[in-house]
Amino acid sequence: MGRIWRFVPAVCAAVVLSACATGTGGLARPVDTGGSATSPSSGPSSAAAAAVDGATTTFRWNTGALPPPYSHSWVVTLQGTAGTLTFRADGRGAPSWSAPFTVDAARAAGYRSAMAGEVSGGTDTDDDYLAGGSTGSYKMVLADGTRWQGKLGGNDATRALLDRLEEQSKALVPADVWSGVEGRYTAWQKTAPR
Repeated sequence: MGRIWRFVPAVCAAVVLSACATGTGGLARPVDTGGSATSPSSGPSSAAAAAVDGATTTFRWNTGALPPPYSHSWVVTLQGTAGTLTFRADGRGAPSWSAPFTVDAARAAGYRSAMAGEVSGGTDTDDDYLAGGSTGSYKMVLADGTRWQGKLGGNDATRALLDRLEEQSKALVPADVWSGVEGRYTAWQKTAPR
């Protein structure tokens, strides 16, 4: 136990020094994988804004601290106009259920644009260790290779963003696809061991 407590301050110091050295002050900068970098305060550059249209998006939502079989997550991915919804039960060997879907080009572009408007400036990485509640994450890989990603739900600011992205992601998936995949999870949940 003593070794762990000696290790934690060193890790915390490294994280703080890293944030100070990069000037992020608690904001996650978009991960630059070869595309144009975007500062947290400027929003997407015009080149990045053009690249948003070709972005691949992933939004992940999790129930948070619930015991199986009630704990689960779902993921919405979108590339072009094709998407996938996946529900995944939590726990060792737990099953998952997926279904593909397609949306029209305008709806796909609106979803990507809304997500980019929310996350292009980075998100607050400070974790207030909020007890309970859902958590999530997002990832956008733009056509130019720029990557925006982060975790959500650890503080009030990212909790509000989590709620907005959850609502947008649910609205993107056609209702029949959503109810079909969620229905398979719900049917499993009723018969799953407790």
